[in-house]
Amino acid sequence: MRSSSPMAAGQEEVPEWIGKATAKLQGPKPHQVWSVLVEDFCNIHRWLPAVDDCWQVAGVKGEVGAVRCVATGGGKKLCNETLISVDHGARCLSYRALENNVGIHRYVSTMKVLPAAEGGGGDDEAPGCRIEWSYEADPLDGMSRERFDGLIRNHLDGMVENLEKTFPLNS
Repeated sequence: MRSSSPMAAGQEEVPEWIGKATAKLQGPKPHQVWSVLVEDFCNIHRWLPAVDDCWQVAGVKGEVGAVRCVATGGGKKLCNETLISVDHGARCLSYRALENNVGIHRYVSTMKVLPAAEGGGGDDEAPGCRIEWSYEADPLDGMSRERFDGLIRNHLDGMVENLEKTFPLNS
């Protein structure tokens, strides 16, 4: 339950929801998927079926501080999101939801591109990889944690489908 009392100095607010979804991709190579996530950060609508439009609002493409606007059909804005960390070596990025009209109070998401085999090194030129999409969020009004987890899973599955069409196994 969210508290309205001020936090003591030095304390961090702990999110109430923490979740993660992981999906395997057969065709795309790790570097291909990473380039989509970081370099195409402000064009997520090309990869995520649930988003109809997305554009850059501020910052530099693919760099910390870049801000994207995510919208549905007809340009109805859902939220702005800012890129808060990028680690090219670990192929990991995080972003935070800013102002929005969908009831998000606090949401931070991290996306990682991992080798196809768990725990394995991985050849950057070998086909296949995994995407891990984790989040920390405060509860959304009118939505259960299970439903939110399902939305993340569905979004990730849609992204994987689009990436596999773009980067087939023999590309």
